[in-house]
Amino acid sequence: MDDDDDDLVLTVEEKKSILYKALNLYTRLHEAGLAHLDLSAENVLIDENNEVRLCDLGKITPVYTTSLRHLDDSLDLAIFESCVPCVGKEAYMPPECMKLYKEYRKMKISSPFDYANSVRDRRERRKWYFDVLTAEKYMLGIFFMWIWNEGHLWDCSDPSKDEIFNEINECEMDLDKCDLTDNWPEGLKAMIKVNGFDYIYIYIYIYIYIYVCIYRLLNFESRKELNLKDIYDDPWWSTIM
Repeated sequence: MDDDDDDLVLTVEEKKSILYKALNLYTRLHEAGLAHLDLSAENVLIDENNEVRLCDLGKITPVYTTSLRHLDDSLDLAIFESCVPCVGKEAYMPPECMKLYKEYRKMKISSPFDYANSVRDRRERRKWYFDVLTAEKYMLGIFFMWIWNEGHLWDCSDPSKDEIFNEINECEMDLDKCDLTDNWPEGLKAMIKVNGFDYIYIYIYIYIYIYVCIYRLLNFESRKELNLKDIYDDPWWSTIM
């Protein structure tokens, strides 16, 4: 799918179908112990029947490991953490990766892996790593937003370069708290905060869920604990339009 395909028009059901199938692929990939780490519109192939496939596996990495140099050696199994932050395209790069990338540039470090290996103090090494699974969930959230809104809200996940991203990032990815969403229906914004979804209008229900879902994928504290299987198994996907 092309990021610049202005002729693409999708119905609500088509959007749901694409997101559900993409979510299924990533859930299965993670269950197989792998993270893609380059999720973007260009790397999700969608045919005329809205069948979804992934491509460009050049940055794929394991999800789990038994050896992390900055953690206790006695760990049997841990979520894999990487010290190489160049994952995803600019709009998709998780904030923790962008922060790490900018720190490397500031220090004029061209090889993050070599630098991390040279740091002997375990506590110092820890700050140069990020959780690949948590990062991947963020990129999936950006893809959800791109499909649902038919375009990105921001071009770059660097708050110093993109005013829109900076505003939303300061709100901890809660779209309801941002001035950017002032023109959204007040009813919809209020409903996003409600836990129960017993509403008359199914379209409202759909929009509520998708924004809550995106928040769970983008907010750092939320995505750290989030299991994609929980979203995949949610009965919302089977809602009949």
